[in-house]
Amino acid sequence: MTVPCACGCGVRIENRDSRNRPRRFISGHNKSTYRPDSKETISCKFCAKHFSAYKANRRSFCSRHCKAKWIGRKLKNDLEYKERQRQLSKANGNKPPLHKGEAHWNWKGGISKINRGQDYRAIQWRKDVLVRFNFTCQLCGIRGGRLSAHHILGWAKYPEYRYDLENGLCLHYTCHMWLHGLSKICPQHLKDKDASWAQNWLVSEQEKRLKQVCQKNNLANLPAV
Repeated sequence: MTVPCACGCGVRIENRDSRNRPRRFISGHNKSTYRPDSKETISCKFCAKHFSAYKANRRSFCSRHCKAKWIGRKLKNDLEYKERQRQLSKANGNKPPLHKGEAHWNWKGGISKINRGQDYRAIQWRKDVLVRFNFTCQLCGIRGGRLSAHHILGWAKYPEYRYDLENGLCLHYTCHMWLHGLSKICPQHLKDKDASWAQNWLVSEQEKRLKQVCQKNNLANLPAV
């Protein structure tokens, strides 16, 4: 025996399900928000985009992003909200955030905000350094593989030599990380070396480069490494 769906959609269904229970609705039509004739076209309050929704939902925005932007714009121009925020700030003593700047535990002395991965000069400098040394690691002498460009005079300490071609060395990635102490895994061809040898090698290369800089610029005193 068939009966019409109780929501008013006009579809006829079996009055009993597989477990012999009485049925009144098609699956999904028994929700309070479902009405076949209750949909309407609404204009979004923020972007004015037209969308369809059920009347029972009382929607005013096409998405939650539009709703958030609309609330933010409303609060920005709300003088009462601004006054309330000012009173709260005054009640708290207008104290700045505790964990900001030098007070933050991750403070590193105001390091450079330059992103080397997006700096076209740093990218071109790396390519030129690898070509200059014929893609050969200057530490182990092996050609090819995953290579890095090492700054003899550090990026942070000597910003004026960041893009100087003579301030670069071609190193394997593993050699480079081990040399800086960022990897505990020693490269296979440097098993007989230790961390002190790597540090002495770095210092010797820096001293050579500093002497070249002094001769080039006619400096009497050698800057500290």
